[in-house]
Amino acid sequence: MSAITRDALLDTLTEAVVWLEGGVVRGLNRAAEELFVISSERASGRAPIEILRNFRLEQIALLGGEIELELSGRILHAKGVAGGLVLEDITQARKRETELREVVAVLSHEFRTPVAAIKSLLEAIALEPPQEQRGRFVDLSLQEVERLVRLVEDLTVGFRPQAERTFPMLEAFERVQRLTLEEFERRGWLTYRQCWRFAHESVRRILHE
Repeated sequence: MSAITRDALLDTLTEAVVWLEGGVVRGLNRAAEELFVISSERASGRAPIEILRNFRLEQIALLGGEIELELSGRILHAKGVAGGLVLEDITQARKRETELREVVAVLSHEFRTPVAAIKSLLEAIALEPPQEQRGRFVDLSLQEVERLVRLVEDLTVGFRPQAERTFPMLEAFERVQRLTLEEFERRGWLTYRQCWRFAHESVRRILHE
């Protein structure tokens, strides 16, 4: 492969590539030129530390290995390969991970109260109280389920996560509510374990559809 062909191929990569020979820099692809703000021609023949301006990157370039680090406001995954260094910008991936953790934290906080209330009510129903109290517990349980449904609707309207794959939580709650209502109508009571089984089964079905 000629040097011209090699350079053209490397310039098509989104990863920044720094290739070395004899312990010195021999060239940069276009992404590396933008990252380190220097042309390949000016970088050629210089020591790696002059271009990379980071001791850890220099060590990876010369000795191999891989690390993650922040450079110029970006989070990079750097990997030393035979004859060079490859740097991948993973800033957006880490941002999505952070957003996902934030969503999980919000959901955990917002759902804890109604779920705890439903659990307590179902446990009370499992003790087979008098019919009048049982009906009251059922009504309260359904109110909490409605509260969960409204919460999910508010979240789906007010928040649009950037992750490519979404989970139809409202559909899951609708299925759990339907199954729970059917059992309430048939038995007049429902244990916490049965309610959990219905929720688990609804989620499992959605994930495999």
